Amino acid sequence: MKYPVVQIMLFLCTCSFWSCNSNRTFKENELCLVPQVQKMSLGKSDVALSILKEIRKRAGIEAGADGKYGIVATTREKIREAILAERNIEFCFEGHSFWDLRRLRMLDRLDGKTKHGVEAIALNADGTEMPISEAKTKAGNNELTEKDFNYDVMQIPFTGVKVTSVPEKYYFFPIKQSVIDLNSKIEQNSNWGGTFNPTLE
Repeated sequence: MKYPVVQIMLFLCTCSFWSCNSNRTFKENELCLVPQVQKMSLGKSDVALSILKEIRKRAGIEAGADGKYGIVATTREKIREAILAERNIEFCFEGHSFWDLRRLRMLDRLDGKTKHGVEAIALNADGTEMPISEAKTKAGNNELTEKDFNYDVMQIPFTGVKVTSVPEKYYFFPIKQSVIDLNSKIEQNSNWGGTFNPTLE
């Protein structure tokens, strides 16, 4: 196991989607990293740094001569960036990054970005492409290694919009019509055709 997992039974409501899930699993490091941003908001940078060091220590990173475990951040802004970077490492490919940026109102960082994927094609001994059916069978029997493939980095998607642009309204998702129908006093968010300003400005 990559890292310990803490099973917590909570009743969590995701208000942006108006859906509830009564059984959620959290990694132990997620329980450590989430409060770090709150500590930063409260001006407790030293506490946030100590938690960050503890996580890196447990990951086997050496403290170094300065005892900082490779952390060079000193200002509040740089510590926040260090926390975000650590979350990207800890929760890589788990879909946390978008929600981190949304929560911190940093979605504009995604504007102008492009996505890339890796295409792996199995090869025969003579260098020609292996039929997909044969490659699937061999892969299922663990007969292929990383050396048996040709790799190409490709921009995705292949068609349509290839450059990311995240609208401002994505910070507040729309309220489902079925929910609004339950109470005539509920207003739809202003960025989704309603009159309610969710920022309360």
